[in-house]
Amino acid sequence: MEEQPQLDNTTFHPAADEVVNELIDAARQDHSDSTDVEIKSGSGGLPESLTATLSAFANRPGGGVIILGLAEDRGFSVVRLGDPAALARALADRARKALDPPLTPEIELVQFEGVTLVVARVPELPAALKPCVVRRTGAAYVRGFDGDHSISDQEIEVFRSDRGQPTFDRQPVEGSSAEDLDSTLTSLFVAEVRNQPSRLATMSDEDILFHKNVIAADRSRLTLAGLYALGSYPQRLLPSLQITASVVPTETTDPKTRSQDIAYISGALPDMLDAALPWIRRNTSTRVVFDGQGQGRSVAQYPDEAVRELVANALVHRDLGPHVQSVSVNLRLDSTQMVLTNPGGLWGITVEQLGRTGGGVSRNPVLYEICKFLRTRSGARVIEGIGSGIAAARRALLDAGMTPPKFIDSGVRFTVLVPRHTLLDPADLQWISDLPESRQLTDSQKHALVVMRRGGEWTNHGYRTQFALDSVEARRELLGLVQAGLALAEGDGRGRIYRLADSPPRAHSQAANRSLPASAVTRNGEAVLRALEAGAATVAQLEARTKLSKRQITYALEKLRESGHVVLIGNPGDRGSQYRLFSAN
Repeated sequence: MEEQPQLDNTTFHPAADEVVNELIDAARQDHSDSTDVEIKSGSGGLPESLTATLSAFANRPGGGVIILGLAEDRGFSVVRLGDPAALARALADRARKALDPPLTPEIELVQFEGVTLVVARVPELPAALKPCVVRRTGAAYVRGFDGDHSISDQEIEVFRSDRGQPTFDRQPVEGSSAEDLDSTLTSLFVAEVRNQPSRLATMSDEDILFHKNVIAADRSRLTLAGLYALGSYPQRLLPSLQITASVVPTETTDPKTRSQDIAYISGALPDMLDAALPWIRRNTSTRVVFDGQGQGRSVAQYPDEAVRELVANALVHRDLGPHVQSVSVNLRLDSTQMVLTNPGGLWGITVEQLGRTGGGVSRNPVLYEICKFLRTRSGARVIEGIGSGIAAARRALLDAGMTPPKFIDSGVRFTVLVPRHTLLDPADLQWISDLPESRQLTDSQKHALVVMRRGGEWTNHGYRTQFALDSVEARRELLGLVQAGLALAEGDGRGRIYRLADSPPRAHSQAANRSLPASAVTRNGEAVLRALEAGAATVAQLEARTKLSKRQITYALEKLRESGHVVLIGNPGDRGSQYRLFSAN
């Protein structure tokens, strides 16, 4: 064990906390760091590349974590750093002096597998201070799965435009006039506004269009939002306001073919929304499912309601600034998923809040207000205007037995991934519903169990790829199946696989008689098990029972949960959550 280093303003911890352990385990299983974690050896000093990483994490929604002291080329095995405290000071100094604005990451020295690691948590910068740039070069970076990527001047303007509420949608479009409005869509819009209890109900059509910001303040031109939502052909003046759709070639496609069925979907916003649905249906398969009476019906591979809500979200919330005049909404289908990307990241909301907050939040408030009264030519609403679209998409996929969408916000673009899964058969759904833990299972866990039921096995990497999750999420879901007694984990590290349990793991009445696998044996694991013999307990209660520190207890509990000996009652991180011994009864 290394001697405790002498520190200045850097915090020292005697053991890595649960989060750090989880991040390292995920990297080892996935053979890679990830979008929010960068791991370096640091044995040769502070890597120059970390300057770009600091910029990327500061620009990334949610920030990121840097870990020094693990060698990626040796499976993220530990490296003994010469002077961890000096390395931590150098990292803090670079964050302050090499970047604009200066950063102040939270840096800790933690003990892990007998060595000291440098762990730096880099917080996301407030929108008003983005982008974070490297002073020497003026370059700014964003994070991709495979590393840090310098961004263009155009993308830098995306960050700058987000420093306050964007107002591009209310700007007049040069060369436009009321003659550019589509008469059918405009009539439907005006009629819908008049149906609402407001003073607008008695106004003329022109006054309604003016007060709803379809017509600009000079009353001679249309606003960008008005032209985009109600124009007969907005692309005449704003060519990028379209959807570029394509199908990625499969292995059986001619190698010279780069993409199939390319479509440039144009027209007013509601027309593009209506056109996207048949294009997706044309390029995806259907299947027949049977109800309880044996009646068959054809079901789309992607539920129409989910697709409609996600495409509407991309069209309404895309960046409309002049810096993205050449960028369209991109819709792509490949053999595993549907990918929908729009320019501009989320504004005023996080990925975690999507579909879970009341009311709508938009980077384009004028367009959003227009779309609340906007209907397609068939009379269908474009949006509900109460922030329910993402929740509706999730619900439609859930009802179809499919995995929920995955959302990725890079800050300069927003991407939705919808895995292209086969729908679960009624027999599969019945089997799952009979499982004791079925109500707590995610859709991806249900799909994984069906694969296991048919003889399949999972690795962390395979699970992550199939269900569009990151390594940490995949590991948590797989371990959740183990903890529920539905799956078994075999092997350690890179070789770990998960298969369907032959029978639930058994818990003996006395902790001393438990046979712990090597992965669950920690210095304090037995003490925690003995303490839980007295009944379920919180971490604080276990501290009192065992006289161990919180970090020692949480690390031991993580390993015991992983092995299936301990079950969490509640949510990770909540003070009131309890742990109990697993019981097969």
